[in-house]
Amino acid sequence: MSLLVGVMSLLSFVFINRMGNLPPSALMRFGFSGKAPIIEWPYRSFVSDFLYFNATHLLTVGVAYVAL
Repeated sequence: MSLLVGVMSLLSFVFINRMGNLPPSALMRFGFSGKAPIIEWPYRSFVSDFLYFNATHLLTVGVAYVAL
């Protein structure tokens, strides 16, 4: 399971976050916001957990997953 989470994190960091250069449109689409319609909350909450803001954050979480 931790391998799957790691792969999902890496893929979202590369393709959505563009290696630490998160476009504003992606943040508006995937970032969690209390102003979003309630129907989008579960989706946005899940996806936003995988939107790391920089490589250091991604690596820190990745090391924790590997350690588990």
